[in-house]
Amino acid sequence: MRAFIAVELPGNVRDALVSVQRALTTTGADVKWVEADNLHVTMRFLGEITQAQRQTIESLLLEVARGRAPIDAALSKVGTFPERGMPRVIWVGIGQGADQLSRLAQEIERGLAALSIPNEERRFTAHVTLGRVRAPRAGEVIRQRLTQIRWTPPAPFRIERVTLFQSTLGHTGAVYTALGRFAFTADRAVSS
Repeated sequence: MRAFIAVELPGNVRDALVSVQRALTTTGADVKWVEADNLHVTMRFLGEITQAQRQTIESLLLEVARGRAPIDAALSKVGTFPERGMPRVIWVGIGQGADQLSRLAQEIERGLAALSIPNEERRFTAHVTLGRVRAPRAGEVIRQRLTQIRWTPPAPFRIERVTLFQSTLGHTGAVYTALGRFAFTADRAVSS
């Protein structure tokens, strides 16, 4: 099964992200937009895993979540990967809470390495992917439109769990199924 670990977003946050997508569709650029229900912060893409690996990863996530306090987070700016040159990915960054999410990603990465799952080569950046650019020539139009968007991020939100998802590819795009949700259990007062 194809799987990844992610942080789910509340409905009002997804709605705000969809408003950014709508503003960018006016460019006419060839972009594969992420469906509203699929918007999330990817903590780690796993690729194909076995049922045995799934069980081990679920144990790891249970351990990582245990003793972790909820994270107060907020969306920040809209950007692209790469920053220079023709954009391939359009995203919205996480401002508040990014450091805590980075620490969470590092802890997950260490745990996966102990399970002999190859390391992620890219450095973790807390963000939500809005869309993938399919036609490189559209890049300049998208960059120009990004400088014109007047977008006010929604109110901060609380991240209280991490989720293991299965991703099933179909003709209309990926379908994400939650395989397990792992709640952060620490009391805020004693957690850093």
